[in-house]
Amino acid sequence: MFIFTYLFFLCNSNIFAQTKPNFNHYLFNYYLINPAVAGIEDYVDIKSSVRSQWNGLEGSPETLVLTVHGNIERRKKSGSANPVKEKQPSFDEQSGDFNSYNARPHHGFGAMFLADRIGPFSKMQFNGSYAYHLPLNKNYRLAAGLSFGIIQNRLDQDKITLHDPNDMAVFGERYTNLNPDLGIGVWFYSRDLFIGLSGAQLLKYNQSFGDFAQSEKESYQHIIITGGYKFHTGYNVVFAPSISVKWLSPSPFVIDYNFVISFIKRISLGLTYRSNNEFVLSSRFIVSPLIEIGYAFDYGGAAVDRYNYGSHEIYVGIRLKNKYKVLCPVHL
Repeated sequence: MFIFTYLFFLCNSNIFAQTKPNFNHYLFNYYLINPAVAGIEDYVDIKSSVRSQWNGLEGSPETLVLTVHGNIERRKKSGSANPVKEKQPSFDEQSGDFNSYNARPHHGFGAMFLADRIGPFSKMQFNGSYAYHLPLNKNYRLAAGLSFGIIQNRLDQDKITLHDPNDMAVFGERYTNLNPDLGIGVWFYSRDLFIGLSGAQLLKYNQSFGDFAQSEKESYQHIIITGGYKFHTGYNVVFAPSISVKWLSPSPFVIDYNFVISFIKRISLGLTYRSNNEFVLSSRFIVSPLIEIGYAFDYGGAAVDRYNYGSHEIYVGIRLKNKYKVLCPVHL
C-alpha cells in the first residue's frame, strides 16, 4: 500500500499543483466556479465547507474552503449633494413576485479562501472578486465578474514516510511556489434560468518541486460552461436540472449532469452523474433564513476508487442582512 501511495503522489504532484479541487456542493454555491455570481442575491452569503476525498487511502486529499459575497446597490443622486438610496422594491416570497426583486443595476463583491492538501503537497489560495449586474428587462439580467488572487503550492518532504529511513531519494526539503491567479465570468439569469461561462487560472505559470518533481509544468486553465432551469410544480416542489461542462486544458472535457429537487423551499436533494463515471448524492437543508447546511457523497469508477470508500463533503451557510427573510435562493 505504501508503494502505491508513494507512486500516486509522485505521478500526480504537478497535476495537484496545476488544477483546482473539485466541489460537489457548487450546485448550492455557484460562486465557487464563477465570480460573476458575486452579489446575485439580496443578502451577504457566507459558506464554509470541508471535503474529505478518497476516504480510506492514506494521505488522501482534504480541502477547506470559505466564500463570502454580497451586493451594493447603485445610489441615485438627488438634488442635494448627498446621494440618496432608491426606495426598495417590494418582495413577496409566498406569491413568487421576483421580477422587482433587486431589479436595478448593482455591484457585487466577494472573496474566497481555499486550503487543500494531499499527502506532502498543500495549496493555499485567496481571491477577491467584483461583479456588475445589469438588468436587460424586467425578467432577465446579465452579470460579468472578475477575480484576482494568489496561489501558493508547497511540497513538504518531511511528511513523506519511507519504508527505508535511509533512502536518500527524499531529503526532507520544502519547496514553495507563489503565483498570481486571474479568473473571469459571465452569468445570464432570470428567476428560473441561468447560463454561465467562466475561466480560472488564466495566468499560466510554471512550477517545480526540486528533485522530487524535476520537470516544470504550466498551470492548467479551467473553462466551465454551466446552464440550468427551474420548473415550479405549484405544490411547493421545484425541479432543477442543470449541466456543467468543465475543460482543463489540455485534459478531456468532464460533464456533470445534475438533477435537484426542492421541497417546501427548505429541503433539496441532488443527483449528479459525472462523465468520468462518478456519481454524486447531495443535499441541503435550510434551517432558517439565517442558516443552511449541506452534505454530499461521491464515488467513482477510477482506478484509485478501488482503494477508498468514497468522498464526503459538508458545508454550513450563513446569510447576513437577509431583510426579505428569503429561504430558497431566488436566482440560483
